[in-house]
Amino acid sequence: MTRRLRRLRALIVKEWRSVLVDPAAFGIAVGAPVVLLILFVYGVSLDTERVSVGIVIEQSTPEARDLAGAFRNARYFRPVFFHERLPAERALSAGEVGGVVVLAGNFSRAALAEGEAPIQVLVDGVDGRTGRTVATYVEGAVAKWLSQRVLARQASMVPGAEVASRVWFNPSLESRYFIAPGVIALIMAVTGSLLAALVVASEWERGTMEAVLVTPAKPSELLLAKVLSYVGLGIAGVGLAVALAIAVIGIPFRGSYLILAVAASLFMLAALSLGFVVSGATRNRISAGRLALTAGYLPTIMLSGLLFDLQNAPAPIQWISHLVPARYFVSILHTLFLVGDVWGVILPNLAGMAVLAFSLLAVAVRLNRKRIG
Repeated sequence: MTRRLRRLRALIVKEWRSVLVDPAAFGIAVGAPVVLLILFVYGVSLDTERVSVGIVIEQSTPEARDLAGAFRNARYFRPVFFHERLPAERALSAGEVGGVVVLAGNFSRAALAEGEAPIQVLVDGVDGRTGRTVATYVEGAVAKWLSQRVLARQASMVPGAEVASRVWFNPSLESRYFIAPGVIALIMAVTGSLLAALVVASEWERGTMEAVLVTPAKPSELLLAKVLSYVGLGIAGVGLAVALAIAVIGIPFRGSYLILAVAASLFMLAALSLGFVVSGATRNRISAGRLALTAGYLPTIMLSGLLFDLQNAPAPIQWISHLVPARYFVSILHTLFLVGDVWGVILPNLAGMAVLAFSLLAVAVRLNRKRIG
């Protein structure tokens, strides 16, 4: 074994020992992924179910009661019935209901005569996404009720085509299936950058970095030892989070674990390199922690596609998002978990993430070499 390899092995052993005796570092690497995954998956939901909807029945007729029953039996609604419009509008203004369906007094007569009964839908638009969802649900429930009445009466308006819908990859439309893979990327981004920044900055504060620098080891070897040590520790934490997502939360995984390991290693390299850049620039534990948390968390949340569809973002924002490693990793995770090994998605994202990871590593090496020198 060459002298350089022996030095590198000794440095890696030193890094592992320093992590194992530091409860904070070990907790960030192993404990934080489990806690954050549970909090995000069960605390954040994009599903809209059991929405309170006010049903205004101005005249209680069989047709009006029949439509009201359609809302009562749907799992998406929790109907609240009113006899007048004004109390329902007040409930909507107070946030007690998410929408109001008004069945006018001539609803029954119009439904029997022409099949085009007057129905007014009022939706709370404060939360635009939820408002659009509620409006779509209400319109769908009314359209289904109308079509059932047409078929029951055997009218000439029976449509000549039947629409059969099928949802791929997530048939139950569970939002946690979409959130959990993205949360794993968020966990890695935050824990990787924060772990590297805090550990290296604390070494500068305690003066142990100067003691290591008097050894024959080169600055690049010091950084490589830290990268290899923390990549392994980060992958262990991610493996625990993935196992929890599959076995406990019930998220399906349809891809290759080998591809997941490669992608996770590249992304952890990028996160760690960001932390080394921060620690090399600050050398202060508090400043490094704040800056690493901001640099790791905000871009991942806003520019990775974790919660927001980047295709709906303005073109400049989409261009900027290509500088965020999490954008590529989130796409890979969604594909591996829900779809499978789709190489047309995986390979371009692996290439983009690799370019960013090694670019950040090069900046970290150059910055720390300057600061050491």
